[in-house]
Amino acid sequence: MSQARLPTLPDAAMRQARVAVAPDIKRHLAQRRAVAALQARQRVILATRTFGAGRPVRNRVLVAGQYYDVDDWRLAQLRAGLSPADLELVPVADEAE
Repeated sequence: MSQARLPTLPDAAMRQARVAVAPDIKRHLAQRRAVAALQARQRVILATRTFGAGRPVRNRVLVAGQYYDVDDWRLAQLRAGLSPADLELVPVADEAE
């Protein structure tokens, strides 16, 4: 038994057969991609900044529900998108315990 095959277009013909997308739809899709990218980014919240005479600056940041003590350089890396695991950071022990 042979089944009838549907005619297929070569790749070049498929590319030419694409339907043009209206500019407002392109803008809407670009906005959706931008929102998705923002939501995918990790949020780094600066909780405290401690500095004193002769001591380096320490920043306590909140990332994904965990607090970390970091210096300015690591804070910049976290804000650039690196995760605490990438920087091998250890969460601060809870002070209430």
